Amino acid sequence: MITLEELEARGMIAFLRGSKTPFVLYKGLIELAHDKGLQSIVTEPVEMNWAENRFVFKAIVTGTDGQVFVEYGDTTASNVGNKSIAQHNMRMALTRAKGRALRDFVGIGYCTKEELEIEQANAQLVDPSWVDDQPSFMASLKEIGFKYASVVALCNQVKRPPPSQMTSDQRNNLLVYLQDNKDKLLKKQ
Repeated sequence: MITLEELEARGMIAFLRGSKTPFVLYKGLIELAHDKGLQSIVTEPVEMNWAENRFVFKAIVTGTDGQVFVEYGDTTASNVGNKSIAQHNMRMALTRAKGRALRDFVGIGYCTKEELEIEQANAQLVDPSWVDDQPSFMASLKEIGFKYASVVALCNQVKRPPPSQMTSDQRNNLLVYLQDNKDKLLKKQ
C-alpha cells in the first residue's frame, strides 16, 4: 500500500484548510490507477431525483488483471458542503462514485475531497475520532465483506447513528456485530 509520505512526494495528497486531515486528489487516483493497470471506468445512474436534488451513481472500475471494484456515490442538498457546488449535485455524485471505486482499486484509505465535503456539511454531527478511525474502519468493513453505504443503511434501519457519528467504542462494537451476523446480513443486501 502506498504511504502518505509517498503520496505527498508525488503531489497526490492535500490537506483540508486549517486541518491535518489529508485527502487524496482525484488526479492522483487516476494516475495511480493507470500505473496499476486501469482498463475502464463505467458509470451508471442509480437514482436521479431532480425534484429533491438527490442523485446516486454506481461506478465500476476494471483492471487489466480482471479485478472489478464497484462503489456508489450520492449527493443531496444537505451533504454537499459548498453551496456553490449544490447546483452540481449530479456531477458531484458521479465524482464521488468514481473516486470511491478508484480508491478501492488502488488500495488507498484516504477519502477524496468530494467525500470529505459530506463530513464538512455535517461537521457538527461527526465524532472527532472518526478522522483517525476511518481508514482502519473502512479496511475492516471491506475485509468482512460490507460496503459503507450498506452499513449506513443498516444503521438507519435500526435507528442508530452512522459510523461517522459513533464513538470509537461504538464503531468497534458495530464491527463485532457485523462479523457475528455477517451471513444473515449479507443475504439481505
